[in-house]
This record gives sequence, structure tokens and C-alpha cells, in this order.
Amino acid sequence: RSAFSADVARCILRTAVSSCDEMWATRWAAAFLTGARRAELLGLTWDRVNLNAGYIDLAWQLQRLSKVHGCPTNSLGKPSCKHSRPSWCPEAKWNLPPGYEAIECSGTLCWTRPKTKAGTRIVPLIEPMIESLRFLHGVALFDKANPHNLVFHHLDGRPISPEEDHAAWKQLLKAAGVPHTPLHAARHTTATILQSAGVDEQT
Repeated sequence: RSAFSADVARCILRTAVSSCDEMWATRWAAAFLTGARRAELLGLTWDRVNLNAGYIDLAWQLQRLSKVHGCPTNSLGKPSCKHSRPSWCPEAKWNLPPGYEAIECSGTLCWTRPKTKAGTRIVPLIEPMIESLRFLHGVALFDKANPHNLVFHHLDGRPISPEEDHAAWKQLLKAAGVPHTPLHAARHTTATILQSAGVDEQT
């Protein structure tokens, strides 16, 4: 798996701070400084952020799930609602495996549990990350346009979709003069940053 060097990671973060608003800059910092996955950060809610103790709880993630038509079919075997996309059907319903935990957020975006128990974890935050989140939380206290209590969201309160996040990441790398690399590389870079900071291998 690819990882950025510490110098390139610093370049990307500096670009994020200088070219993005506070929320997006913090979102990109979190990618490098927590090692969390895209879905985990996009689904992070304020009730799972402990600024006093300095950690985030990654017990849920935001994912796009599929719906199926809930309307009956016509004589031709096609949905009677006449919509091609199941999510547009007025009677659309979820078709999830038994025991699958999912909470609807917006549209087809849902909070889901990680695939494995190891995926559910508590991640400590370093002080600069706490300060950035504390600033966002201060804004959130007066923000009525955040019905889902999301840490990272659009100005009107809508969740950030994986597709929108991907496009923003590509734009950030372009602004930083860094060749396009999948965002997952930021997760692998967390270990590189820790090593360059002199953190022992076991930690």
C-alpha cells in the first residue's frame, strides 16, 4: 500500500489550511492524524467525540446502501411507479441481510457498523487535532443546520457523500501539486508521521 512521506503530508496539510475552510481543513487533518477511514470520518457525530478526554469513537461509519422497489410490478414486469432507480420509488425499501445494523441518515447514506469487531475502536487525538475539533464544535453549538449531528457536513446540514469527498480530495492534491493518490494512502501515512515524530514502534 502506498503512503506519503512526512514532507508530502505536511505539504498537503499546509495547502488544506491555506485553501480550505475550517471544516474541510480539519477533515483532511483528521485523515492524516487519526488514521481513520473515509467512511468513519464522514459518519463521525459529535456524541462520539470526547474533547475533554481527547478521543473519537469509531463505532459507526457512513456508507451508501442500495434500496429496492417497494411498489408492485405491472403486466410487463416493470415497477409500477415508472421510476428507473429504486431509490426514486415512493415505496422504496431497504433490502439488507438479517442482523445487518444500519441507521438511515439521508437518502441512501446510512450509518453502518464496521465489518469486524476490530473495526470498532477508540482513537486518541493529539492536541492540534483537539483544538481544530474544539473550534468546529464551538461553531456547531450555534449551527441549526446540522440535523444529523455530523462533525463534517455541508453548510446546509447535508452529509458529505463519498463521491463528494473523493472529488474534494482530488482537488486538494491538485492544489498541493501532488500526483493523484487514493485517500487511503493518508491512513497508511499516519504510521509514517508517528515514526518521524519519534513514537516507539509498539505504540
